[in-house]
Amino acid sequence: MKPQLLLVDDEPDYHLIISRILSEDYDLTMVDSFAQAKILLAAQQYDAVLLDLSLPDTPSARKTLELFHLYSRKIPTIPISNHSSKEMKMLSFQYGCLTYLVKSKINDDWLKEAIFSTIYVKGIEAHHRQQMNEINQTLIGAWQSVLIVLHEIIKSLDSVQPLSKKIDKMSNLISKKFNEVSKTIYPDPDEEEIKRIVKRLKA
Repeated sequence: MKPQLLLVDDEPDYHLIISRILSEDYDLTMVDSFAQAKILLAAQQYDAVLLDLSLPDTPSARKTLELFHLYSRKIPTIPISNHSSKEMKMLSFQYGCLTYLVKSKINDDWLKEAIFSTIYVKGIEAHHRQQMNEINQTLIGAWQSVLIVLHEIIKSLDSVQPLSKKIDKMSNLISKKFNEVSKTIYPDPDEEEIKRIVKRLKA
């Protein structure tokens, strides 16, 4: 199955040129306005978008990039323009584009290489993001398990404290009772009785 490529450009002649270069390797859909592209982007997933920065229904190149970044954030976008502008190149890079093509300088090999490289690099980025998300989910799950264990430990400590107090109370009570029993069995000697016993022994 061929990669899905969307061309957004309002020049019919350029549609013919791009179709001639890419139709063999890509399943190519071509529209001439942002409004048409927005409908297609909402209904279908494309592998890449070739985006003319001078569309009839967007006020500026900056606005074109901003709108496409909003509606096709996860789709690799390759800006194309009639003008070579360092400012537009930098703006394209700020919106996550990996290259910027000038129509008058495009040849078959350059265009194919730009599309292939963009799709490949963006695919690697998406794979790495997925891996990082999986790692983050694993770490979150591990921390949740740790928090659950800590919560259980705290609960057990809360239950041990009253139990410890109960044990201390019981220990004091037992000691008191034991002392009472001891005194009953082994009462403290009566001093008067000791004097009488000593007196009898002397007689």
